[in-house]
Amino acid sequence: MIISPPLLRNKSDTESDAAWIERMIPIDVRRGFPVNAWHTWHGGVHLTHSDSTSQPEKIRSIADGTVHFVRHPQFSKRDLPPYNYNGGTDCGCVVLKHETEIGIGEHGKVTFFSLYMHLKTLDKDISVGKTVYQKPHWEQWDRWTEPTRFTSRYFVTIPIW
Repeated sequence: MIISPPLLRNKSDTESDAAWIERMIPIDVRRGFPVNAWHTWHGGVHLTHSDSTSQPEKIRSIADGTVHFVRHPQFSKRDLPPYNYNGGTDCGCVVLKHETEIGIGEHGKVTFFSLYMHLKTLDKDISVGKTVYQKPHWEQWDRWTEPTRFTSRYFVTIPIW
């Protein structure tokens, strides 16, 4: 199984793997993972918004997996409670289940989940039980339609042993 960041950008020849990952998944210290600046639990990493160009980047699955949960976004709800806790927040959400092996036999099997939140749009084909590959993507919030609001995305993996 290949695991990669949810945003894929070219890596320069002089860039270390750690620097490349940090550039794609920078951690905002105020919203740090797993504990934020206010010393409270924060269940994900806000991805830097990346749709300020004519070709917006898309959120991708970190690995091939199966849709375990999906909530398609409803734009009409983004400014209503509970989604408006800090301004309008998109409510699209996907949880993927990933299964791989890192050893031999039953004890070598690993299952983990990845969570994608605050998605503005989502392919209508995404449904529970469907296999998702790294190639399909979910569109990020469109900054051009609401230039006054900047919303990041959550990304977290939860290992289940």
